[in-house]
Amino acid sequence: MDKVKAYKDFITESERDELNEWTLSNYERDIFMDPKMDTNKKERTKLTTRFATPLVIPQTGQVISSPSDFDYPAEAYWIQDRILRTFDIEEYGFAPVGLDGIITEISFEGGTVHRHIDPVWMEDTVTVHFNIISRKPKGGGVTIIDGEPWDVEDTDLLSYIVSDAEHEVDEVVGKKNRILWVFAFMLSTKDAKRIFSGETEEDLGESVQ
Repeated sequence: MDKVKAYKDFITESERDELNEWTLSNYERDIFMDPKMDTNKKERTKLTTRFATPLVIPQTGQVISSPSDFDYPAEAYWIQDRILRTFDIEEYGFAPVGLDGIITEISFEGGTVHRHIDPVWMEDTVTVHFNIISRKPKGGGVTIIDGEPWDVEDTDLLSYIVSDAEHEVDEVVGKKNRILWVFAFMLSTKDAKRIFSGETEEDLGESVQ
């Protein structure tokens, strides 16, 4: 089974602009936290709403959380619903990583994300992220999955099995901040196999690569 698929123009330019406006208007609030994922252990090279759903570290029992008293823009929920309908997903749960299974992140010049694999949150599922890099930096900030760079455009959808594929982000170059939106699901193996086998490509058009 393939682990990665990317599709052109999954969202509109208007939706992209609304997503970016929300992140840029809110990232200085306490709902965003430093996830401490920089390869070089730099502080605050990325801020995220990842912990709006409290995360328990299995090894230590530590709870990491941030305020959840906010609402994402309507466009985020429209896109989440579009993912479910487009890929005909029937058996799913929202991965417990952000409010309503959604995360937004902003990354700054010089920032990176270390190589990692996400957890399997529930038995007999895989963790799948459907990502939109809605604001690309001047350079860098490219997602690298199992050693392969996926330099998608700002209205494209990049989907991959984060609990099975090693992934990282290379260094953000320039003052233009990188904005990412993550739609995170726990999917049955059946749905994951169908989605990543390419059976949905007829409806979506050709994949990016």
